[in-house]
Amino acid sequence: MVYPSNNFNHGPTPMPPESAQATTDERGSYQVAVPPGAYRIGAFRDYGNPVIDFGDGFSWVTWYGDGYAIGFGKDLVVSGNAVADIAILRVFRVVGRVVGHDGIGVPNAQVRLSRFYGGIDFPLVPIGSSSTDRTGAFSLSIAAMPMVLHVQASGRSSETWMTIDLDLRADRADLVLTIDRGNIVSGTLRDAAGRPLPNTNFGIWSGDKAVLCASCGGRSDNAGRFTITMPNATVRFRNWAQPNEPELTSKDYVIAGDLTLDPVLQSR
Repeated sequence: MVYPSNNFNHGPTPMPPESAQATTDERGSYQVAVPPGAYRIGAFRDYGNPVIDFGDGFSWVTWYGDGYAIGFGKDLVVSGNAVADIAILRVFRVVGRVVGHDGIGVPNAQVRLSRFYGGIDFPLVPIGSSSTDRTGAFSLSIAAMPMVLHVQASGRSSETWMTIDLDLRADRADLVLTIDRGNIVSGTLRDAAGRPLPNTNFGIWSGDKAVLCASCGGRSDNAGRFTITMPNATVRFRNWAQPNEPELTSKDYVIAGDLTLDPVLQSR
């Protein structure tokens, strides 16, 4: 896909109408016709489903100049016939754990990757979960390049986070990030009749304005079970109701340490 190069399309997502597109043949060759000008040209493995693992160790997208997204590519100036070979980047795994200062894994910590370019921190789209599991473990796959790994969880009194710089050239399976883990709260979401609420997105609300809990919450599993972290606070659990679904909320719960509880969500 070929886009005109200008100030409007140097972000991670192409903005202007494309100038040309083609599909590679059995040898990987392509050819497009464009008028003279400056362009950014890139190759997609599957434009309709970008976050897909082809299992062959290569990224789903790259750009001329080995950029991962259009904003990271370089311009191709065309004044006549031109040749632009596009190297599909290899994909590597980023594996590790997020733990508290006591060494206990932090469940449901938010994990993301980004790349700093042109004064802007652009989010990257890896393959894998965007949060840690019950043991604090995470596993992502992303194209090889310099990037920043961010983790965030709800700490003792506020949001806590940590970042590390990565220049990904091979699999990384040795990452351990230590943060103030907050209180680990586990249990089962239930309705007013005591039945589990499976596969339910939920969040936490606190009337204390000093408590920052933007990342508190998660999603229950098939049996309604959940594990999250949160600071010391008095909170209510609530679902994220979809259209035509009732809004559900719980009574107040006092969080002052690790505990197990079964929040009951019912209509207001």
